[in-house]
Amino acid sequence: DWLAAERAVAALAADDLGQGEAAARLAALRRAHAPIVLAHDQALWLVGPDGADDRLLLDDVPAARPVWSPDRSRLAFVSADGAGGQTAPALYVVDADGSGRRRLSTTIHASALPAWSPDGERIAYTSVAAWDEWPGSGRLAVHVVELGSGVDRDVTAALGWLGGETPAPVRHAMSPWWAADGRLGVIGRGAGADPSRPASGPGDLFALDLVTGAVENLTVGRVPELIRAFWAPWGDRVLLSARAWRGESGPLAARADLLALDSRSGELTPLAEGIDAGAPSWAPAWAPDGERVAYVEGFATVVVRGTAGEEERVAVEGALSGALSWAPGGDSLLAVAANAGQPSFVIDVGSGPATVAAIALEHDVDWRAGAPQWGAVMPADEILADAGGTGLDEAPTDRGDGA
Repeated sequence: DWLAAERAVAALAADDLGQGEAAARLAALRRAHAPIVLAHDQALWLVGPDGADDRLLLDDVPAARPVWSPDRSRLAFVSADGAGGQTAPALYVVDADGSGRRRLSTTIHASALPAWSPDGERIAYTSVAAWDEWPGSGRLAVHVVELGSGVDRDVTAALGWLGGETPAPVRHAMSPWWAADGRLGVIGRGAGADPSRPASGPGDLFALDLVTGAVENLTVGRVPELIRAFWAPWGDRVLLSARAWRGESGPLAARADLLALDSRSGELTPLAEGIDAGAPSWAPAWAPDGERVAYVEGFATVVVRGTAGEEERVAVEGALSGALSWAPGGDSLLAVAANAGQPSFVIDVGSGPATVAAIALEHDVDWRAGAPQWGAVMPADEILADAGGTGLDEAPTDRGDGA
C-alpha cells in the first residue's frame, strides 16, 4: 500500500527538524511509487509511475474522470450509470482503498470534472439540474456539495452581468476551480447564438466567496474568447486559455492563447500565443508550489514555464493528448498519450536537463473518460490545493455537441 507508506514517511519528514533524510526518502518514494489513477474499461485502477503496482480499485459502477482529493485519501469520479446514457451521470466519491463509495449527485454534466475544495470537504461541479439537453433549454449551474452533510446547492444562481462593450446577463455557469484561499472560480457565459450549445457563448471569469456571498467579475469582457481558467495552488495567479483563431475545422480551430491573471489586481499578462490546443483533454497544469506551469504545444512538445519567465521545452517521440499532471513532489510530469496503445511519458524536471521515460498506461481515451492523473501533493503539515478540474467547457475545436 504505497499511499499508506507515503503517509508514514511524510509524517516522518514533517518531524525531521531540517535533517533532510526523511524528506529525501519521501521524494524517492513518491517518484517511484506514488500511484496514478486512471479509468480503464470503465473501472478505476491505481498504477505506479513505472507502469507496475497496478491495482483494481473499483468496477461495480462505470467510472470516468477520476480526480484525487488534495490529501489523496479519496477520489471523486463520474459514472454514466443512467439508463442507456440518456440521463445525467452521477458524481461519486470513494476512499483510496476502494471502500466507502458514496453517490453525491445525479445531475453532473457528462463533460464535467469534479473540483475538490482545498480542505477536501466540498466538491464543486457543473450541474444540469436546471438544463434540458435535448431542446437546449434552461441553464447550466455550478453546484457545491458538502461531503459531511451531503447538502448540495446552486452557488451561481445570481452571477450578474458579463462585461465588455455590450454587457449581457449571465445565463450559464460552468468549469469550477478552487483558489487556495477558498474562493470558487467559475466561467459565467451568456446565451450565445446557439442556445443548445451553452459553452459557446461569451464568458467571463467570476470569483465567488461562498462565506459572504460576494461575487467579483475578474475579466470584465477583456478576454472575449475565454475558454478555461486554471487557478494556481498558491497565491492569486490564474492561467487563462482563450481561443486565438477559429477556422472551418481541424487545426485552424485548434489555437489558443495563454494569459496570466492576477486575481487581486486584475492585471493581465500574455504568456504564449497561438498554441495548438485542439484536444478536448488539453489543459495546462500548475506545479504544486505554484511557481511553474506546464502545457503541451502541438502534439509532441511539453513546455514548462516559470513565473519569472524561464522556460524549458521537452520533446517526446509520440502523440500527446494535452493532458498533464505533476508528480506529488513537483519534480516530474505525466504527459498522457493521445491514443490507446501509444506510450505516455514521465518527464523529470527537478534539476538539470529534463529526462523522458516512456510508460505504458492502459486507459480509456474517449473524450468523456478523463485522463490519468498523478495527483495532488500528499500533505504533512499543510494542504496543497492543486487537485481539481477544469470541468465543463468547450475545447478549441468544435465537436458540435455543446460541451
